[in-house]
Amino acid sequence: MKNSSNTLTGKVSTKKPRGKNGGRIPLPEEEKAETLYVSLPRWLLEAFKKLVPRGIDRSKLIINWVRAYAVAGGESDRLLMQSSVAVEVLGYLEATNAPQELIDKVESAIVARVFDDVRIAEGVTQVGDSFIV
Repeated sequence: MKNSSNTLTGKVSTKKPRGKNGGRIPLPEEEKAETLYVSLPRWLLEAFKKLVPRGIDRSKLIINWVRAYAVAGGESDRLLMQSSVAVEVLGYLEATNAPQELIDKVESAIVARVFDDVRIAEGVTQVGDSFIV
């Protein structure tokens, strides 16, 4: 028997598909997420939660950090190069007649960071034999 209240009110039934996948298209195997268990000191986790209150935002931020770290090949100077201070440091080095070798290192690190950002924005990066999307 049909539900006559829908015909009287003009509403169309919008029942969602049910069953094994509920009508969802399954993700390819390489795109499926894995759970990462990380132990942090309580004070550090609380500080992180205060800075980024929503859980989904914290997850996206961590994903971006991991992707950037993998693209940069694990180089720790990338953190400095992501900062706006890097350009100021370069300007200071040039103004104070610092050794050209040091100026070249800072310039190449900034250029490498910009290149990595472009690769991240394009969405596909090769690290060793694997590709990061």
